[in-house]
Amino acid sequence: MSDKGRKLFGFEPESPLTYDLFRDRVLPEDRARLQSIVERAIQTKSGYEAEYRIQLPDGTLRWISARGQCVFDEKDSPNRLVAISMDVTERKQAEQLFELAAEASPSGIVLADADGRIVLVNTQVEKLFGYRRDELVGRPFEALVPERFAAQDPFHRKQFPAHAETRPMAAGGDFFGLSKEGMSFQSR
Repeated sequence: MSDKGRKLFGFEPESPLTYDLFRDRVLPEDRARLQSIVERAIQTKSGYEAEYRIQLPDGTLRWISARGQCVFDEKDSPNRLVAISMDVTERKQAEQLFELAAEASPSGIVLADADGRIVLVNTQVEKLFGYRRDELVGRPFEALVPERFAAQDPFHRKQFPAHAETRPMAAGGDFFGLSKEGMSFQSR
């Protein structure tokens, strides 16, 4: 591990380092998932990406984003793991604050990525549309819009980066939604 890596994980510069010492820094709730991701990368001889939490000896918690690749020897056996790790604690804290603010909002909030896939909804959206959030995350935004309006949404989404601005969905008119049961509804 490089000196910067040792500092990131709270290891002394010259102290011996083992996988068990590294694993013990990872929070128990994240260990099995991280181990599974790394094992899958070794089995498939591919790279991996993971985000997990570590706890330093002084009690400090950090979020780590890692990308790695297993290197194999001439006998095609795993030889070592080459990875880069970054401290993403500030980003994760900002995401958590945003999620708390969205959850506290009395309005329904849906956040979609550039491809129109839903990445976040709040409780108000669950109540309004009748879905659990795990049923919506990953689905196209058009799943919440009646068919007669859904065809327009990809066009609007492609135009958004050129004219990005915060605005309510029903700006200038009514909002039409589609519930889980397939019922169209109107909201002002």
